[in-house]
Amino acid sequence: MRIFSYLLFVVVLLTAASCKSSERATIAHGAGSYQSLAEQKYGRGVDFFLNSSGTAVLCVRRTKPAQLQPQQQVSFFVFDIRTESVLYEDNVPNGSVKWRDDTSVVVLVTPGIVRDDGKESHTRSGYVLDLRTRRTRDIENADVQ
Repeated sequence: MRIFSYLLFVVVLLTAASCKSSERATIAHGAGSYQSLAEQKYGRGVDFFLNSSGTAVLCVRRTKPAQLQPQQQVSFFVFDIRTESVLYEDNVPNGSVKWRDDTSVVVLVTPGIVRDDGKESHTRSGYVLDLRTRRTRDIENADVQ
């Protein structure tokens, strides 16, 4: 992971040096900002996922299950590269986080203990984050693929 971070840093520097656009320079500066912020918050082992337009990045840290904490903890934040600020941050137990489209993030939570009471339930737990409004809505009320 350290080698990947180093290579990513070199690519960002080369891109910033070769581009004359001030927007590209801001993105390169933003890349260092969110990476250092992620390392401060979560330490090493953070994954970064850019949205399709490259204006925001999803920074995700997944802990490994242990005997004392058997569920995987997923911590994440969404960072706006243009304003260099955190748009949203959360922690979910035993879940997943991914981009739905350019301006929304899907957060799925896997329930821990499910009782078998004879009823079949196909409901999903989680929410959809809309970055434009910075509001969440229940995943059952959202059209999620």
